[in-house]
Amino acid sequence: MEKSQLYDRLYAASPSLAAQIWRGLSAVEKAYLAHTTSQWGGNIKEMMRNSEEHTSIGCSLPDASALERFKPLLYPLLERFHGCAFDPKNHPNRLEMSDRVRTLDARYCRSVRARLAYNLEDYPFGMKEEHFGLREAILAEVQEKLHALQGTPYAGSYQRVDACSDEALQEMRFMGDMFQQPNHYAYNTGSADGWPAGQMLYQTTTSVGAWIGEEDHLRLYAKEEGGDITHVTRTLLDAAAHLDAQDGWARDGNFFITSCPTNCGTGMRVSAMLALPVSVAKDYESLKEIARSHHLQIRGMHGEHSDVEDGCLEVSFQYRMGYKVDRILDALYEGASQMIAHEQALGWFSSKIKNERRPSMDVWLQ
Repeated sequence: MEKSQLYDRLYAASPSLAAQIWRGLSAVEKAYLAHTTSQWGGNIKEMMRNSEEHTSIGCSLPDASALERFKPLLYPLLERFHGCAFDPKNHPNRLEMSDRVRTLDARYCRSVRARLAYNLEDYPFGMKEEHFGLREAILAEVQEKLHALQGTPYAGSYQRVDACSDEALQEMRFMGDMFQQPNHYAYNTGSADGWPAGQMLYQTTTSVGAWIGEEDHLRLYAKEEGGDITHVTRTLLDAAAHLDAQDGWARDGNFFITSCPTNCGTGMRVSAMLALPVSVAKDYESLKEIARSHHLQIRGMHGEHSDVEDGCLEVSFQYRMGYKVDRILDALYEGASQMIAHEQALGWFSSKIKNERRPSMDVWLQ
C-alpha cells in the first residue's frame, strides 16, 4: 500500500482543517507530500499529528522550509483559515499602526496584552529528540538578537525556567509572566519535549517581556492593566522595531513564519481580558455570536484550550495573515465593546447571579 493511502486512512474521519485539506488533494499531491521532508527532517505525519486527535487545525510547521516544501497542503490551509489569498510579497508591515484611541471600560476589561512571534530561519521549530542539542544554540542566538534592546527602555535580564522553583513558576503564571505548562498538543508538535529544558524568560522593568523556547523561538509581549488597546500595542511595536530590523528571522519580507500556521503573517495576537459574569452565566451564546461577527476567538483565563471560568474570558482577533494592525485592533475594540454593552444591558448582578458567583469572581469585580 502506498504511504499516501495510509495517510488517507489516518485522516479519513478527522474534522481538523489540515485533514480536510488533505482529503481534497489530488493523488499526485498526496504522493508528493507523503515522500517530502523539511530541512530538519519533518514529515507530513509529524506535522499532522494533532489531526489524529481531531483538533481544529491539526497541523504545525517543523521549520521555516516546510511552508514552501509542503505548499500543496499549507497554502490552501492558510487561505482557508485566514480567509484571504496567500501573498507574502504584499503582506502589510506589522509595525505600522495609527494612534487611534481604543480604550475599553476598565470596570469590565481588567488587562490587555499584545504579543509577536519570532522564529530563527536556520533552526527547527518543534524539537525532535535528535535536535535537543540545539536548544542551547537557539537560546544563545535569541539572546544575541535581544541584545538590540539594551540601551532602550526595554533592556532586561534572563531567567532560565528549569532554574525556577514550582512556587515561582506558579506565581509568574498568575501574574501573566510565564507560559502555561504544556499540554499534550504541545508534546505532539515536539515544542514541549524535554520541558522545561531550553526555555527562558526575558524580564524587564517595563510592561514588555518575552518567552524564549516555547512554541515559537521567541514571543515578545507587552501587558498592561486596564483597557487601552492602542497603548499596549504601541509599546510592543516600539520594542519590536529593534528586533524586526535584524536578519535571521524566519520570514518573507513582512510575512513571519511560525510554528502554528494560524499565526503565520503578522505573528501578532492582541487580547483583552474581560470580566462579564452576568453574560457568561445568563446569555453566553450571545457573547459567542458577538465574537463570531467580529472574528474574535474566546479563550479562558489560562490561555488556549482553557475553559471560561468565573465569568472571565480572553478575546482576540482570529486572523494574522493579510491584515493591517489597525484592522486587528479595530475588530478587537469593536467586538469587546459590544460584549461589554451586552453585559451592561443585562444589568450588574441580578440577585440570582450574585448569590451563585464564586468567591474568586470578586477579585475581578473589585
